[in-house]
Amino acid sequence: MNAYNFNNAKFQYLTSNERDERFLNFNELNNELILNYSKDTTVLSIKDKDKEVTIIGFCIDAYAELERYSIAKYLCVSIDDIESLIKLVGRLAGKYIIVFQNGKDVYIVGDASASLPVYYYFNDNNEISFSSSEYIISSFLDLNKSEKASLIENMAAPGIGLPNNLSRYDKLFFLLPNHYLDVPNRNDKRYFICYDDKKAENFSSILNQSMAIINNITQEYSKYYELVCPLTSGWDSRIILSFLTKNNETECYTFDHDSFNKDSAETNIPQRICKDLNIKYTKLLVQEMPLEIKESVESIIGSHHIQKRVNLAYTIKEEFNDKAILEGSIIGHIGKSGMFGAVPDWLANDTYFITKTHSYSKESKRQTIKYLSELRKSVDKDKLFDLFALEIRCGRWGNQSSEIYSSLGVNMLNIFNNSELIFLWTEIARRERNNKNLHISFMEHNKPELLDYAFNPDYKLSFVKDNRYSHYLASLIKYYYNKIKVSI
Repeated sequence: MNAYNFNNAKFQYLTSNERDERFLNFNELNNELILNYSKDTTVLSIKDKDKEVTIIGFCIDAYAELERYSIAKYLCVSIDDIESLIKLVGRLAGKYIIVFQNGKDVYIVGDASASLPVYYYFNDNNEISFSSSEYIISSFLDLNKSEKASLIENMAAPGIGLPNNLSRYDKLFFLLPNHYLDVPNRNDKRYFICYDDKKAENFSSILNQSMAIINNITQEYSKYYELVCPLTSGWDSRIILSFLTKNNETECYTFDHDSFNKDSAETNIPQRICKDLNIKYTKLLVQEMPLEIKESVESIIGSHHIQKRVNLAYTIKEEFNDKAILEGSIIGHIGKSGMFGAVPDWLANDTYFITKTHSYSKESKRQTIKYLSELRKSVDKDKLFDLFALEIRCGRWGNQSSEIYSSLGVNMLNIFNNSELIFLWTEIARRERNNKNLHISFMEHNKPELLDYAFNPDYKLSFVKDNRYSHYLASLIKYYYNKIKVSI
């Protein structure tokens, strides 16, 4: 890797009422706010009288009607308030946040899965500061570490995200997916995007609309980056590959972990697929990050992350540099209901959700119940599993990996990161999604030969996850067994 420093990071920003000299670039926004950002972070801003729209990151139109660099102008001309902005965000995709200023009022909306984070803090004078990194903002504002967060992490599995919207610092919060930040009222508010009900009339209409959206996103991404697929023996990465081979040239890689032997399906199946389809394939040996780069990375994300995850990101950066790596968490957790399988909606109780946190403290339990209480006010019971998977697993947990990759300048994107697409999928019964009907249909349309290779043949417990009741019981048994181990 070439010389690396703070400003080599992608998707890094800090907005406050003061300049942060660590960042090379800065803009003065309408409301006496200063947006500081790294040299490899794109910022697009447009003013129209008292309105200003600023897009930080990589934002594209999933309808393929707007050019990337015209989106800020389109939004600024089209909207008058936060409600009219929410009506339009369903068509956007990528990795971004939107800062909308209407006179002195400021509102912040993130992408569909909060892959570009917003950590926000209000001081005693009601002044807002927000950033892509909790460590950047906490070191800039000299925030105190949260004892509550420390207690939660001490009784949680390694690398697990904090519950609800907590951060590791006092009074610093994370903006969850499906929420916008209402700065005038100092709070976040859940919202739901609007789309034509005819798009979700039946499975066929959802499939067709999904194909159109994903094809548009993939094509838009390919205008700006070479696209790389992390291929495994599983379902989700093969869906990504099916859209890439249909629309673009691509290449694939798999990490060569110590636990794999020469017969491991995790490397053998991707190799066979790539050989048969004439796709470039790389088996990556994980590299140890040099100390001098580690220090620069920790100046952005802190030192609490699991070193193995940081080394994986470093290895990808060394191999693929500025190419875009496409991950598939959204289609895994929503498209096939990977987190909750086909567990019946009537079992969507607090106890079961708590088992999915892998966190064993009383405070984590309290925060999870608090989150669920707010969620139940907004959605019907048949949407609880999907919203938890999106907001907590993809949002809170996925955000941790996103922060690591961005700190190293790795461009990690998701071709399914679009609110309309996600909510269309939730209109399909989870049992149908868990049977891989959506995945199978995508491959049949895009690249049917991908169905000829085995899926996860090394995984020996699929019979547990495939049964809706054993899936539920196994989660409870695993949770309480691990809780006892942590408590000893």
